[in-house]
Amino acid sequence: MITDTAARHEEEQHIKHALQQCQYPRWAIEKGKQQVLHKNKNRKPHKPKKKDATTDNKDTITLPYIRGLTERIQRAMKKHNIHTAVKPYRNIRQLLVHPKDRIENHQKCNVIYEIPCKSCKKTYIGETGRAFTVRKHEHKKECEKETAGRLTRTEHQRAQQDNLKSAISDHCKRNNHVMDWDKSRIINQESNKYKRWIKEAIEIRKRGADTMNRDEGSFQLSRTWDSLLQRPPAGRGRGQPDRTVRLTTP
Repeated sequence: MITDTAARHEEEQHIKHALQQCQYPRWAIEKGKQQVLHKNKNRKPHKPKKKDATTDNKDTITLPYIRGLTERIQRAMKKHNIHTAVKPYRNIRQLLVHPKDRIENHQKCNVIYEIPCKSCKKTYIGETGRAFTVRKHEHKKECEKETAGRLTRTEHQRAQQDNLKSAISDHCKRNNHVMDWDKSRIINQESNKYKRWIKEAIEIRKRGADTMNRDEGSFQLSRTWDSLLQRPPAGRGRGQPDRTVRLTTP
């Protein structure tokens, strides 16, 4: 807003000349000038609003609305100059939208799993992108098929030479052992297939001779990691730190 008289007069002449160049008639220019002067004359001076000091310093808390209880809390908070806001105790979203049910461990997919032998300390390490319960059922079905009935001496000698499809079936038939299917468990979960192969190879290498696996899995893990993945000696005394290193894949 221009307050200097000379500058204001100069600005008015500039606007008037610009409007004349745009073919505005003289009467329209004068009428517009009078309207502006009348508007400025009746304009009220701006006064900043006074802030209520009592409301500025109020703390605010949000309460769930419970009929009969929330009102009592509000009255108590008001005495201490604390403002309270109320929200519904339960809303429509909570009533209508329900989260997904938790997936049971045996139904999980993309896992690395362990199946122990009931007759010795060896375990089988495997991985699958399907549900764990499906893969375990396949192992169990094949193992029961291959080990059904008693083995004669001749059949036992033949079993020592045959290589069955599954390492589990191979182990049970050669040694006349039984797998502990009830204690099978998921030891890791990974959706990325390549990373899952790496984690399977790590678990196999960590157990060393305690696995019945015939190979080291789909990923060929470098022998450089052996010193980190080897298990602590069986005679390690109680209270001594476990120096086994757990690796995570990138």
